[in-house]
Amino acid sequence: MALGTIIKKARKQCGLTQVALATKASMAQSIVSAIEGGTRNPTLRTMKRLAKALGLRLVVRLENENGSGYEWSTGIVTAQNLAGSAGTLLSAPDETPSSEQPNPNIG
Repeated sequence: MALGTIIKKARKQCGLTQVALATKASMAQSIVSAIEGGTRNPTLRTMKRLAKALGLRLVVRLENENGSGYEWSTGIVTAQNLAGSAGTLLSAPDETPSSEQPNPNIG
């Protein structure tokens, strides 16, 4: 399912219009419309704002073909086998996504 379709479905399940979602996420309605329509790819920061406005948790996974990789969720990055083994904490919980802040623990 396309990202825009997921955002639209979640918005409708919350009973929100595009205008209401945009207001809750502090962005223009045209941005929500473009994301839902598939003509704009949101930044991680935009996705975090939309998820919060929709009452959802944002989870980003980067994995290789073996299922090992990284998962970011609400500011926590862990290295783990995404199939279910315990992760190793790489950065402390923080509201700023690791892509927007240097991580002194990775080097």
